[in-house]
Amino acid sequence: MKIILKKTKNPRKKLNEILNKAAVEYGLEGFEAESVSIYFWDDNVVVYYWPLDDSAEMPVELFVPIADIEDIK
Repeated sequence: MKIILKKTKNPRKKLNEILNKAAVEYGLEGFEAESVSIYFWDDNVVVYYWPLDDSAEMPVELFVPIADIEDIK
């Protein structure tokens, strides 16, 4: 599967909204990361990262349904 985001403001804004929502559902204040790894698991895009908060003891894995990002153009 190939997912390409155009380098425009709208797709980045939409993706940021999706990741912020997923982070809040995970129990964080929002999505903030220095580096991010992405992999695919079943019907999900998994965003794996360490939060900027230095007190984090484990990395975060946010599961976002592929269907949620397919319409970002």
